[in-house]
Amino acid sequence: MSQTPEASLNNPATIRFEMPHRIMATRLMTLYGRPWLYGAAILTVAAGIAAIFDLRWLIVGLMILLIATPLMLALLYINYGLRTACVANVLPHTIELLPDALCVRVWARVSDLSELSEKSELSELSELSESSEKSDFSDSSDNSDSSDNSEKSDNSEKSDTSDPLVSFSQKPPAVVHTFPLDSLRPYIVGLDSVTIPIAGQGFLWLPSSAFSTSDGLTLFMQALSRARTTA
Repeated sequence: MSQTPEASLNNPATIRFEMPHRIMATRLMTLYGRPWLYGAAILTVAAGIAAIFDLRWLIVGLMILLIATPLMLALLYINYGLRTACVANVLPHTIELLPDALCVRVWARVSDLSELSEKSELSELSELSESSEKSDFSDSSDNSDSSDNSEKSDNSEKSDTSDPLVSFSQKPPAVVHTFPLDSLRPYIVGLDSVTIPIAGQGFLWLPSSAFSTSDGLTLFMQALSRARTTA
C-alpha cells in the first residue's frame, strides 16, 4: 500500500507511519511490565526498611535494583517486544481494516538497507583481499609477475560482476501480516492514540497522526467496532 489515506469507506486504512521507540517502551511497560516492576519496587523498599536494622539488607536491595530489575526488563523485551505486532509497530507500516481482520503491511527502512548493503560490500571486499593475498603468497615462488597481475585482474572482474548492492537497488516489497478480529482484546484509549492488544502477538498502536484527517482515528475505530460486531 502506498502512502495514501483511506482507500475506501469499506476498508479504511492509515498512511505509512512508525512508532517511536520511546513510546514503544512505555507501552510495553504499561501492558506487560507492571507486575514485575511493582514486585521489584516492593522488594526494594522492604529491603531498604530492613536495612535500618541490618545493613546486609541494603546489599539485597541493591542486588534487586541493579541486577534483578535489568534482567526482568530484558525478559520483558524478549518475551513481548519481539512479537509480530510489536516489531511491526517500530517499522514503517500501514494498517488496513478488512471485513474479518486487520491487515498490516510492513516495509524495511531505507537506512537499514543501506547499512546492510555497506556491510555486505565491506565483507565482500575483505574476502576478496584475503583470497588475493593468499593466492599471491602461495604462487609467488612458482608464478611470474605477469601471472600475478592476471590473477588480480580476474579477481577485480569477479568483484565487479558480483555486486552486493544489486539486491538492494530495487524498492523492498512489503511484508503482510493479518490479525483476525476475534484475536483483538479490549482497547486502551489514550489522549491521541489507541492501543489494540492482540492475543499472542503483542499489540498495535494507532495514533491520530497516522490518518490524513483529524477525525480519521475516530472513524477507523467506529468501523472496527462495527466489523467486530458483525464478524
